[in-house]
Amino acid sequence: MIKSVVSTALPVDEKLEIQKNRIMPLRPDGKQKIFSVVTGTHGDELEGQYVCYRLNQILKNNREKMGGIVDIYPALNPLGVDTITRGIPRFDLDMNRIFPGDSGGTMAEYVAAGVMEDLAKSDFCIDIHASNICSQLNKRLKQMEREGRICPGKKILVIPAANLYSINVGKRFWPSDNTDINRMFPGYALGETTQRIAAGIFEPIRHYKYGIHFCSSYTKGNYLPHVRIMHTGFEDISLAREFGLPYVIIREPKPYDTTTLNYNWQIWETAAFSVYTGGTERIDYVSAEKGELLAEIIDPYNGEVSEEITAPKKGRIFFQRDSSLVYAGAVVFKQI
Repeated sequence: MIKSVVSTALPVDEKLEIQKNRIMPLRPDGKQKIFSVVTGTHGDELEGQYVCYRLNQILKNNREKMGGIVDIYPALNPLGVDTITRGIPRFDLDMNRIFPGDSGGTMAEYVAAGVMEDLAKSDFCIDIHASNICSQLNKRLKQMEREGRICPGKKILVIPAANLYSINVGKRFWPSDNTDINRMFPGYALGETTQRIAAGIFEPIRHYKYGIHFCSSYTKGNYLPHVRIMHTGFEDISLAREFGLPYVIIREPKPYDTTTLNYNWQIWETAAFSVYTGGTERIDYVSAEKGELLAEIIDPYNGEVSEEITAPKKGRIFFQRDSSLVYAGAVVFKQI
């Protein structure tokens, strides 16, 4: 049963409404405890939407086994989820920093207070967030160092975030002027902010013999694992094959590519590679047959399937959209 938790008016006759889906046991006696599952506090953490969808499905098919009431809150920040924005859009407010809220305060505080009042009725509550899988790289390298598996006299420099400020506010590019740091190399120490950042990054790394850039494509999504290198005359294709990934893509640099990290690294004679592999464990490497089901457009509130996406032909899935939120006309898969 879909219930409204709290709502408030928005401009142009619109409404901000937080909803929940309450799933009751088959034989309620009024004494059951309430278990609440909350997600969508940060609008760019969409993994919880799928968790809610699967939880809805499982509970609906096993209501006879339920010993209590389950309340599912798929989106505490629905405006953020709709726009894939970490905070509340236009206000740059972190929904998770507003609790317990204030019923007489601003819109965000009023909504937080309404949510808190409803959650206070729960006997147990779990808040689902996404984690950064890239942070596991440092953990693994430290373990290898402790085990003595790094060659003596050698060192590995890890820069986990070249654009930390943008990460903190949920932006892809530099927030002040929306410039791309990866188009600013080798940088300029006396230039504008992103040029100085690029120069500061490039100075310590340009003398390394090998360099790996873990990339995200400008077309957001997951690719079949592959290595990309620029055709600069300094590329090392045989070494690129040593990564053991299915594909090595050699790209002819365009004029605007001369300011990327990969290109400049190679010009400084570093064996540089851009690796695209994040999240690709979800891609099926076996060829998809024509008409084969690839994905479902689902409703996290009621656990229903709105639409099915099928393969238009036989071929391998090379690209898969990584955002759980899909708009009409968006590219979801690419086949080769």
